[in-house]
Amino acid sequence: MYDSYGDGWDNYTPSIYTITDDADGTVYATGSLGNGLSSGTDNFCPTSPVTCNDNAVVYTAGSYPDENSFSIT
Repeated sequence: MYDSYGDGWDNYTPSIYTITDDADGTVYATGSLGNGLSSGTDNFCPTSPVTCNDNAVVYTAGSYPDENSFSIT
């Protein structure tokens, strides 16, 4: 997760991400980039059984979405 301005995703209306199972709606993870940070990582380690073909990552933009970016590796 990255913030080009360097103030995190928590200013004003926060930007958040959610990892869900598209099949049944189970939420596996949710989070944000902490206030005052320009970059950060989150580890996602679901419990079994999770298949890779039915998960979704949803990014919900906050007040300054042009500052925010993320990558999945």
